[in-house]
Amino acid sequence: MRKFSTFFSLVLIVWTLNLNAQLPAPSLVQNSFNINCGESATFEIDNPDPQLTYLWYADDSGTDLIHTGEVFETDNLTINTNFWVNAVDGLIASGVLEFTNAGASGRFGPSQAQIDAEYTGTSLDGSVTVIGDGIQEWTVPFTGTYTIDAYGAQGGFAGGGQAGLGARISGEFDLIAGQKVHIIVGQQGGQYQANTRRWQSSGGGGSFVVLEGAADESDILVIAGGGGGYAHNRATNNVDGQAGPNGGNGSGNTSSSNGGSNGSGGLSSSGGNWGGGGGFIGDGTTATSRGGRSFLNGGLGGTGTVADVEGGFGGGGGVTRTLSNNTRRGAGGGGYSGGGAAHSTSTLTGTTGGAAGGGGGSYNNGLNQINESGIRAGDGLVVISYDINNINDSSPLV
Repeated sequence: MRKFSTFFSLVLIVWTLNLNAQLPAPSLVQNSFNINCGESATFEIDNPDPQLTYLWYADDSGTDLIHTGEVFETDNLTINTNFWVNAVDGLIASGVLEFTNAGASGRFGPSQAQIDAEYTGTSLDGSVTVIGDGIQEWTVPFTGTYTIDAYGAQGGFAGGGQAGLGARISGEFDLIAGQKVHIIVGQQGGQYQANTRRWQSSGGGGSFVVLEGAADESDILVIAGGGGGYAHNRATNNVDGQAGPNGGNGSGNTSSSNGGSNGSGGLSSSGGNWGGGGGFIGDGTTATSRGGRSFLNGGLGGTGTVADVEGGFGGGGGVTRTLSNNTRRGAGGGGYSGGGAAHSTSTLTGTTGGAAGGGGGSYNNGLNQINESGIRAGDGLVVISYDINNINDSSPLV
């Protein structure tokens, strides 16, 4: 009897992906092989660019990463198989992404033109779209673990000294390629000073990093509270962006200057000249329009009688510029829960004394958390970092 050995012929094909329109799709020396069952094949990039990183996937959506490099050798295969390859900027492949306010100030965030100019030549070039009045939309490039580090903005300060500093909130998150993330980078509050008796300061904006379509706390990644506005006498520790979820109370020791809780906005004094900070869900309260807007309502800072005393983008409370003497007070900072505004009947004497707004609260849904109050001076910042070597490979190659 004669013995026969049977071999099944397999077809392997690599398709190119172009997930970033700013870069050319990669080309291969050979994009298909016919092999016998149980054999492997080796694919190579044709004329690889040393400034790019080449990512190989087992799916056409670019979520199941199986290899990184210019040369890819398959496992021994037993079925017809397709692969996909994509080229990314080497800075993106393993690096740090810094989201800024792109030079914007006041109650509105950056425009698309400002963002494009700010990120040109960086790893965010062409990757950020402005939504609404300054929310930055970024798409997760790879499935894997990311560290997100957010800093709230400082409040405004008049008469010297230092306003409330923004909180720092950091955590690790498992994100999926293609997810859209909405980011507000908080902007510093403003100030007005006519003389030693007329100092008014608006609240700093919180920095928000939230999944697209957010409806409740489960969609929050991190929120870092902004600092409250300062007016001459930094008499309360509540003025800094808070490490916990509640907004700080404004000076005045009355319930009408309390910070918000559970995502609500901060309260303002009965006179309505200094706005409470906006929260995640609720706007800051005020008898006028000085309260900061919540994240879900767009995150604008509260209005001011002049641009100098608008609340910072990210829900900072705004201020009425009053010409009355002994009006040294500050508005609340934005955050997960807004900071309370200084109370209008706080006792002020001559050229001494003052009342500060409370800092905004913070929120963190991540692992390996860092939650710190009173860290950031100036405008806020959001930093997202990751390492391509830690990208998840959720499905084995077959």
